[in-house]
Amino acid sequence: MSISTCSLNSHSGSSDIKRDSPVCQKGWASELQARVLQYPRHAPALIDELMPCSVPFPDTESEDALDKVFAEYSPQKGKELDGYNGLIKALNDLVASFPADRRPAIVDTHSTELAFPFGVLSDNHHHTFPDISVSFPGAPSASVTSWQGISMVMEVKGDETEDPFPRDGEKHVNTVIQLAKSARSLLLAHGFLAAFVVGVYGKTIRLARFDSSCALVAPPISLRAGEGGAGLLKRFLWHFVHPAVGDTVVGCDPTVTRLDADDQEWIKMQLDLINAKNRTAHLAEVDKGRRIEVYDQQTGKCIPYLLYHLVDANGRLFSRATTVWRAIEDTRVWKDGRLVPNPNCTTAIRPRIVKESWRQLVRTAETAFYERLAAKIKGQRTGIATMECGGDIGDFEFCWWEETSQRAPVEEIPNSDVAPEDTSPADGDYMLFSSTGSTGPYNKPFVTPDREYLPQHDYPLPYPQHQTYSWRMFGEEYWHRERSHMRIVIDDVGRPLTDFKSSREMVMAIRDGVRGHQQAWEEAHVLHRDVSLGNILINDELDDDALEHVGFIHDFDYSSMEPDDTDPAPSEDEAERTRKERTGTYFFMAVELISPNRYTLHQPHHDLESAYWVLLWTTLRHTDCCDRLSEKRGYELCKDIFQTNIPALKKCWLIEYDQLDVAHNAPLSGLLKTLKGLVRDNVQEPLLEAAHLTHKAVLKAFDDALAMPGWPEDDWIPCSLEGPKTRTDVVPILADIPPGYPRPLTEGRQLRSHSSQVSGSGQLVGTSALSSSRGQHQAVPPTASGSASLGTRPSTASGSKRTLDDIAKYSHPLDESRRPAKRSKTTMDPPPHPNNARRPNTRARGSRRGSGITLQPSRSSERVKARKEKSTSGGAPAA
Repeated sequence: MSISTCSLNSHSGSSDIKRDSPVCQKGWASELQARVLQYPRHAPALIDELMPCSVPFPDTESEDALDKVFAEYSPQKGKELDGYNGLIKALNDLVASFPADRRPAIVDTHSTELAFPFGVLSDNHHHTFPDISVSFPGAPSASVTSWQGISMVMEVKGDETEDPFPRDGEKHVNTVIQLAKSARSLLLAHGFLAAFVVGVYGKTIRLARFDSSCALVAPPISLRAGEGGAGLLKRFLWHFVHPAVGDTVVGCDPTVTRLDADDQEWIKMQLDLINAKNRTAHLAEVDKGRRIEVYDQQTGKCIPYLLYHLVDANGRLFSRATTVWRAIEDTRVWKDGRLVPNPNCTTAIRPRIVKESWRQLVRTAETAFYERLAAKIKGQRTGIATMECGGDIGDFEFCWWEETSQRAPVEEIPNSDVAPEDTSPADGDYMLFSSTGSTGPYNKPFVTPDREYLPQHDYPLPYPQHQTYSWRMFGEEYWHRERSHMRIVIDDVGRPLTDFKSSREMVMAIRDGVRGHQQAWEEAHVLHRDVSLGNILINDELDDDALEHVGFIHDFDYSSMEPDDTDPAPSEDEAERTRKERTGTYFFMAVELISPNRYTLHQPHHDLESAYWVLLWTTLRHTDCCDRLSEKRGYELCKDIFQTNIPALKKCWLIEYDQLDVAHNAPLSGLLKTLKGLVRDNVQEPLLEAAHLTHKAVLKAFDDALAMPGWPEDDWIPCSLEGPKTRTDVVPILADIPPGYPRPLTEGRQLRSHSSQVSGSGQLVGTSALSSSRGQHQAVPPTASGSASLGTRPSTASGSKRTLDDIAKYSHPLDESRRPAKRSKTTMDPPPHPNNARRPNTRARGSRRGSGITLQPSRSSERVKARKEKSTSGGAPAA
């Protein structure tokens, strides 16, 4: 596993997040391993296939006229700054003929310091200086002052020899990292489905498209006179600002819009009316919020939400890219061209959590676990988050896209450009979801759709966009590397354990999380598998006197579930395969799972051990405590125990250290001692079932401690260690390629992309990037640096005591390139396509589609319609 721009070590310092720090660069090199691929056809094909536009490109200028645009651009190696003025002038001249409302401003930002898109992550990510930034269509150059005003960036070098893609070496890897950082910021700042960045290397242009699974880099484009590159670059920019779907640029999410002033004011008014806690702090960056459409897969409804506070986000690029927002449902209706309160609405407004992520297709969707929990737990739920609505948008869209290819031609039904009707729907009327934007007039009476609903009109794009398709361009055998866009709404709103008001509150929250874990396993046969700091939360919306249940467990992305009599999915073999796969968050993983053998199954007692490490971590960092034997302070012990993922460090703490004393807190000190003894037995006798942790024993320890007097008030202290400050900075591990699935041919080699040529047919050939097998392209992607073996540990005399310092001294830190490789179970049969990855196309065409019922059309409907009518006056939309 790799990281973004910060070290995951608990003692990492601010130097580690500097732009040129070794930790930062090494993390990014690991991030890009085997995920930067050369597009298998010519650059024009990338533009046509992956950037379809709504207005045909007006290819009317001569090649000579276009070449003259770049006449004043004379780049020189090592002097790229001298060429900026000529390049930027040429780029702006290139788009000067675009319609004013679609014309972007192209700005020199090489000396403009851009902070990370959101303040909640800014402490753990350095500022960046993109060379050239592109505004959104129609926006002035003055809007390019933050990532929220930038739609695309260009990184510039002075000479063709600095093109990183056909070359090796650290310098060229760093050039790719520049592009990747900008792509990550664009995806996060705008919720893009894909981000485009451009590399300019002398008079060679590289177009790159990044999504959550990988990057596709087009073959080089030459700006030299007579080679047609200027016209191709103009065509690229035209397509970019004329998306076939969406209102801004290619790659934008058509189900997302920025909050305008009216939206922000309405959110503030609603939070004031319900007297929401901490609303002033939560509204600090409301201008960076979004209005999104949530797909409810149980009904097919589209439910709009207003996201106003980013709680947390995964800063990695090729990952689940999880974002967690506070949000409220948008219950307004369209009236006289604007959204106004719905007089018929009875929905109670209160904060919710909206979680977005990109799951691997081979993983069971998180919604499946929440649905199993809802179906199996009949009584009162304790300590488990509740999903209010949500679904897998990528799966919905893939089925729609797949069905479209099988349909007979029908008359197109407008989707995104329908003018709204000025009516007020009855309470409960909702529009049906569409992954290309759910807009249209209200229709009555309301007919409830079902989960098999698909839109009646054809899917308008060549490929899905809410489910990545990049890897499948190199062969269907790589389908398992793709990711699918998820959105779910959680009823429970929580804050991190590290933000406790008193240690008793923190302990109660962990206890409740263990209760929820027990209920999920015993009643629903769902095993969480990632009990960690961020996955147990303190309920943030409880009344001050509601202290019976204060915490809950959530985030079932990496869970597993067992088949039972009423729900046979998954099969027993699938369930066992899943539980043999190592997952969890490094700092909190059970000792046995850090270095498991091939027969190790993830069991409930492993998760219960993780709960102890969560309690210990939080206590060491945020209470006044020390070890009785060594007299080390809590933060020093935290640095020692959790500085690396060496199992011996945890074992040494359990076996050879005495007891942790929490100042003026006998109940917490006693609880830690009791749990330490239970965990020690569990670790020393992993094969002895009688020694395993049980829910009953662990909950008894918590309940006995909570019943004791002597708990202090307001005993939280800030942590003196620098390091992860948000809960997704401490991220879980999971094999990127599960056992049994094919890997690219050069997996494990250094990050590079060798020289290649383009054949007449457009296929990349040579030993560099691609090879052809049975008519299908197979990716041979660039990979990250290899790993050296761990240092040799000197022998220790029998009977001598090894301290945490001794173990750490003679064990090489398991940094990202040296952590144990995920086990491959070569003896196991390759897993089949999971049900949730590619469902059979059993939906009837337009089944239960009713009459296009809607609640709210997109606010941009009329504006987009007018704009496109103006732009298309000369022709029909291009495919």
